[in-house]
Amino acid sequence: MSDTGYSLTWPAYSRTLGVIAAIGFFASLGVFAYSYTGDSISRQFPPVWLLHIGIFVVWGPAVFFVHRVVKGGLVLDLLASFPKLLYAAAVALMLAVPVFGSGTVSSLDGAPEEHLMGYVLNDHGHMRDITREQYLQAKALWDRGFSVMWLEFYGLSALFWLGHREKRAVTAPPEPVPAPPR
Repeated sequence: MSDTGYSLTWPAYSRTLGVIAAIGFFASLGVFAYSYTGDSISRQFPPVWLLHIGIFVVWGPAVFFVHRVVKGGLVLDLLASFPKLLYAAAVALMLAVPVFGSGTVSSLDGAPEEHLMGYVLNDHGHMRDITREQYLQAKALWDRGFSVMWLEFYGLSALFWLGHREKRAVTAPPEPVPAPPR
C-alpha cells in the first residue's frame, strides 16, 4: 500500500485510452523512422497530421484524471506509486525530446512549403527559394520534429493508462484501530 493518502479508482475507459495511445506511439515511431530516409511521409500521406488530434484524446483525460485524484497534492506522489521500470521509461521518454528533437525544426530557417513556382522556406513571411532536394530534406526534418513530440505525449499517455494495472493500489492509509476498553 502507498502512503500518499489518495483514493484512486481507475476509470473503465483507461484501457481503451491506453490502446489508442499505444497505437499513436507506434504510428509516431513510424513517422520518426521514415524521416531518416530523407523523404516526408506527411507529403505522401497528409492524414498523418491527425496524430495532433489524437494527443488531445489521450493526454487531456490523463491531465483531468490526475488533477481530480491529486487535488492539490504532488503529482510526483502519484507517479511514485507506479512500478520503477514504468517510471524509468517515462523519464527516458521525457529526455528523448531534447536529445532527438533539438536538431530538427529549430535547425530550419522556416517552414518548407511548395508553391506554384517552386519550393520555399517561409519564415514568418520572409521566403527563401530552395531546391526540391532541400525541400524534401526540410519536410523530413519537420516531420521528425513533430514525431518526437507525438512520441512523448503518446508514450507517456500509454504508460499512464496501461501501467496502472501493474502498480500497487493507491489508497488512503487505514484508519487507526481503537484500543480495546479496559
